[in-house]
Amino acid sequence: MAQNAFEEIAEAFAFLDDWEDRYRHLIDLGRAMPPLDDALRLPATKVEGCASQVWLVPEVEGQGARAVFRFRGDSDAMIVRGLIAVLIALYDGLTAAEVSAYVVAACREPHGRGGSAKLMVTGLRSLLDFLHVDGVLAESLTAAVPSVAGWRLAGLPRALEPGQVRLLLGSCDRRTAHGRRDFAILTLLARLGLRRAEVARLELDQIDWRAGEIVVDGTVTAEATAIFVSERRD
Repeated sequence: MAQNAFEEIAEAFAFLDDWEDRYRHLIDLGRAMPPLDDALRLPATKVEGCASQVWLVPEVEGQGARAVFRFRGDSDAMIVRGLIAVLIALYDGLTAAEVSAYVVAACREPHGRGGSAKLMVTGLRSLLDFLHVDGVLAESLTAAVPSVAGWRLAGLPRALEPGQVRLLLGSCDRRTAHGRRDFAILTLLARLGLRRAEVARLELDQIDWRAGEIVVDGTVTAEATAIFVSERRD
């Protein structure tokens, strides 16, 4: 969502190697920022809990998807004025449509999917609700923030293709004891659909070789289950 002004600031900080130069540049940004009108230095716009005096005035011009966010601010500390200048460069002039587009783009990123995306959307909607209740917004803009779709069990890995299963089984060296063990475990997982915990708990007396059955231990609420493996062979 960065504006051109913010991108210029980021490039300037990247160019400055020394932290003192960056510090001075931040102060220069604060000095160049227009002062806030005294009429706007109110308790409602003052940020509580700061060591210095800080005022932030968020405003919204227009309505709906064409609404534009405006930010003004000031402080009696020069370094804080510089930080406010960066904040204004980042968010001043954003439209509701740009906010929606940012949320959609962020949710498409691998790190933005799932719970983190829902947390971001929830936080953004909470902020817009607060601005509406506080009187900054004439109408709620929460509808401009798209919902994050979520499907139950969507995070589970997909099943292997038959060719992949054959390659996996073929990788077991059945000439060795370990290879035969791995082949047996993978066969139970692939052909019978057993879970890894069920395979790990299997014992020899649970296998009826003649009947072609395997008795799988049940959970606390379920009884043991007999799985038919093959036709009976005497």
